[in-house]
Amino acid sequence: MPEKEIISLDQAQMAAERFVEGQFKNIKKIGVDKVKLGSIGSILIYDIDGIATVGGGLISKRERLPV
Repeated sequence: MPEKEIISLDQAQMAAERFVEGQFKNIKKIGVDKVKLGSIGSILIYDIDGIATVGGGLISKRERLPV
């Protein structure tokens, strides 16, 4: 199996933000609190934690979304 390139933490954060924007309607703001490289066994992963503000009209609610 060919070796794959590891993307930067900034690129992982941007990918996570695009993913969340694609999953939820009415995203007002996405704030990422933490981005780190980790592993599950031999598989490298990015652990990304943040908050997305979702709302429409006069009422907005904040939800902590696992990214």
